[in-house]
Amino acid sequence: MNETFTCIVDSHHGVYIPQVATDLLRYAWLNPSQEDLEAIYDGPDSGWYWEAWENLLSLPVVLDGDSYFLHLGESGDLFLIPESQADAFFDDLI
Repeated sequence: MNETFTCIVDSHHGVYIPQVATDLLRYAWLNPSQEDLEAIYDGPDSGWYWEAWENLLSLPVVLDGDSYFLHLGESGDLFLIPESQADAFFDDLI
């Protein structure tokens, strides 16, 4: 597999990774719920922050016409996985 994954948010952001990613990808996610976006912007003390983040992680991202999926690595870094490589990538995780 040709692994051309892009780290878009690194782990040093800690609990704020969802907010940083949402700032970067707000208009790239396909059909995010307004409630999820608001919960992320409310911050980690919001009762729905982590659930909203899980919902957003499950949505595809479209950038420059190409589709991607997100993967939060064990190190805490957030990666863009090209749709063309997603099946093989996620199969390898299982």
